Amino acid sequence: MAVVAAASSMGIKRRKVVAKTGNEINPHIPSYVSSAPWKGACDNCGAMTHNVKECTDRPRKFRAIWTNKNIAPDEKIERFELDYDGKRDRWNGYDAALYVHVVERYEARDEARNKYLKDQQIKKLEEQNTNKQNVGGGVDDDHEEIEDEYSSHYDPKTRSMREDPLPDMDPNDKFYINDHTTVWGSWRNNHQWGYRCCKQLIRNTYCTGAAGIAAADQAGAI
Repeated sequence: MAVVAAASSMGIKRRKVVAKTGNEINPHIPSYVSSAPWKGACDNCGAMTHNVKECTDRPRKFRAIWTNKNIAPDEKIERFELDYDGKRDRWNGYDAALYVHVVERYEARDEARNKYLKDQQIKKLEEQNTNKQNVGGGVDDDHEEIEDEYSSHYDPKTRSMREDPLPDMDPNDKFYINDHTTVWGSWRNNHQWGYRCCKQLIRNTYCTGAAGIAAADQAGAI
C-alpha cells in the first residue's frame, strides 16, 4: 500500500477512481471502510427484503455474497423528479379518495353503536314492564291500575279503598272552586277575563252571585 501511494505521489501510477463520480479513491482508507458491508441482505440473490431462508430464487453455485454480481432486488424503488416546492409538499403522494373508507368505517361503527343502545333500551323497558305485572305472590299495585281518579276512592297512603264521600252527588256535575258555577275565562270585559256567574275579574275569589253582577253593571254604567 505504501509503495502504491509513493508511486502515485510521484506520478508513476494513477490512483483508482470511482466509476460513477470519477473521484480518486484514497489509498489510506481501510478496505472494511471503503467496501460496503454485507448486512441484512440475502446471501443467495442479494435482495434486502428477505434472508437466505426465505429466498425463492434458484440456489446459485456462486452466491451474491461472494461475487457481488447479478443482484436481484425484489423491491421497487420509485424515483420522482420534483421541484423545490414538490420536495417540501407534506401531502405529496396522498390520495384524498382513500379517506372515504375512513368515513365509512366510522359511520358503520356509529350505526352499530346506536343500534346496540336502542336494543338495550328496548330490552330494559321490556324488563320493567315484566316486573310491573302482577304475578302470584306479588304486590297489588291498585293505584297504578286505576286510570280514572273519580271512578274509585283509593287512599295511596293507607292503600285502602274508602267509601264515596259524596254519594248523593251527580257524577255528571262539574266541580268548581269557591262556590262558582262557571269556570275562569267564561266572561270577558274590557280585555280582561272573569267569571260569568258573578262577573268578577279577580281570579280565585269567592263567588258573589247576583250582588256581584249588579255591582259590575253599576260600575260599567259609571
